Amino acid sequence: MIDFIKSFNCGLDASVLVHNEFLKFLVTYDPNTGEVPNRNRYSTYNGITFSISSNATVGISGSLHKYHNEGIHNHDDFSYSKLLNVIKDLYAKFGINPKKVYLNNLEFGVNIELPYKPQILFDNLVSHKCKPFLIEQEKKMQNAWVNYENYRLKIYDKGIQYGLNYDLLRIEVKVMKMAFLSKVQIKTLWDLTDIQKLNKLKDILIYIYDEILFSDSTIDLPSLTHKEQEILKDGGNPKYWAIHKSKAGSNSSKRMRHYKTLVRKYGSYKFHRVGELIDKKVNSLLSYNEETLRVLTDFQKELDQPIVRVLTESQKGLVNSDVRVLTKFQEDKFDNYVPIGVERNTSFNNSSIVENLVSDSTNKKVCMVTGIDISMQSENSRFLSYRGINYLYKNNREQFDILLSKLPSKYTDAPFKEQVYKIAHYVRDQFFNKRNPTRRKINKLLKEPSLFNNLPLIREDSLRIANTV
Repeated sequence: MIDFIKSFNCGLDASVLVHNEFLKFLVTYDPNTGEVPNRNRYSTYNGITFSISSNATVGISGSLHKYHNEGIHNHDDFSYSKLLNVIKDLYAKFGINPKKVYLNNLEFGVNIELPYKPQILFDNLVSHKCKPFLIEQEKKMQNAWVNYENYRLKIYDKGIQYGLNYDLLRIEVKVMKMAFLSKVQIKTLWDLTDIQKLNKLKDILIYIYDEILFSDSTIDLPSLTHKEQEILKDGGNPKYWAIHKSKAGSNSSKRMRHYKTLVRKYGSYKFHRVGELIDKKVNSLLSYNEETLRVLTDFQKELDQPIVRVLTESQKGLVNSDVRVLTKFQEDKFDNYVPIGVERNTSFNNSSIVENLVSDSTNKKVCMVTGIDISMQSENSRFLSYRGINYLYKNNREQFDILLSKLPSKYTDAPFKEQVYKIAHYVRDQFFNKRNPTRRKINKLLKEPSLFNNLPLIREDSLRIANTV
């Protein structure tokens, strides 16, 4: 059911990834000067592309379904157990912790066999939510799609695409903005192992499919009443729905229901029953046994108990930013990884798992407003700043999302830099917006002529807010 995924930041250390035995990142250089430009670098394995940006952020994109088939195809059934094995393999080979991979795009759908040629369905497509389909027909591809701000519905002939000797139709939804799945609560790669959430994706897929309007070439129009003929002729024209919906006082919903009823009643193809095929197919893909459940349980335990390397005190000063929790994969590869500023013969100490290894716990410093650890910032910092917010985005996305939720909803899909800027100002405003009015009132009171000293009359908590004591 799950196919394509994309994550701009999958929480991997670029320095570790470049030494991975399964990947090969090519380096380009200027033949005249020999200079290596600071550009994004890419490497592909089994259909998944790994990217390292100019600021060393690691991203992934590609088809999990194709990955299971060594990057060759995605026309067979991709079951829940296969999906779980792919996610486990990404962890084993590359150290990708699915709980830390926040998804930016997701594609889900099914491959189904119809009781008729897929071409028949394409020929009878009318519109989706009153929007006409964009049709593309090539020698090796036949597809139709409708674009929306948050998602794209796409239908295409999988049999033609891969030259199969049987008919296979693909119906899929590509999520362009993850806010579309906010009610489903799918945010990370790990969420795709939750059967309940996958079942909600099935419901979304069926619901979106049911919003498609079809015509039906088998309907015998002359045998129908004049009104029925009129509704079917108008409804079979994609432009009709776009115009009709835009008119003030339009009863397009009522007329659309009437049109659907007539097509289902008099048509032979029964396109609406494809929704039943989708439901049946997804149910079969999401079935699992005790062995699959055991694999999932063991995998979760492994993710919750990673191996950790902690630098000694003298080494922390050299590679403060390179101290991190290591996965089992990174533990095995650690001997080949030398952080900047550390000699290859540097020794490391084993320790139990720690949540934040940015600085020594005895020097922990927190933001005056949020209470979040800001030890990664400069010594004089009092509030969570750009550097701290960037750190949260990479290492504690849940906390970042909580801060982002405090902003107006228009910033949910804003560029990342703007989000960081607004969060930083929000934090400071929480402090100063409360402090400044209080300080002004106290200063005014103290400056006003009086026979007595008013300072003892002011509450101590107000003086503290105003930074007067």
